[in-house]
Amino acid sequence: MIIEIVTFKNRPSLTRDEEYASALHAAHQWIKNPELVAKHFIRDDEGNGGAVYIWPSKEAAQRAHNEEWRKGVLARTGGNEPQIRYFEFMLSADAANGKVVEYGDLKHAAE
Repeated sequence: MIIEIVTFKNRPSLTRDEEYASALHAAHQWIKNPELVAKHFIRDDEGNGGAVYIWPSKEAAQRAHNEEWRKGVLARTGGNEPQIRYFEFMLSADAANGKVVEYGDLKHAAE
C-alpha cells in the first residue's frame, strides 16, 4: 500500500467555505475511482490545501494524477503546481477501533 501526499498553495481569494464545497464535490467524484482506497482532504492556516491518499500502488496513484489532473489543479489554484510525495504505508494504529493494522511486508522492512 502507498500513501500519497499532495499539497498545493490555494489562490489567495479562496475562502474556507469555497474550499470545503469544492472538496465535497471532488469527494463524490473520487469515490468512483475503483483503485482509490481512501482520500483525506487537508488544509492549513496559511492557505495551503491538499489531500492524503491511500492507494494499492504508486502506479495507481500516478494513473489518477496524470497531466489532465495536474492542469485542473493549476486552473483551480491560479497556476500553483501540486507537490506530490509517496510513502510506503506500513501499518496503522486505529485507536477508534483498538486495532493495529499491518500493511507492509514485515520481512522486507526488517532487512
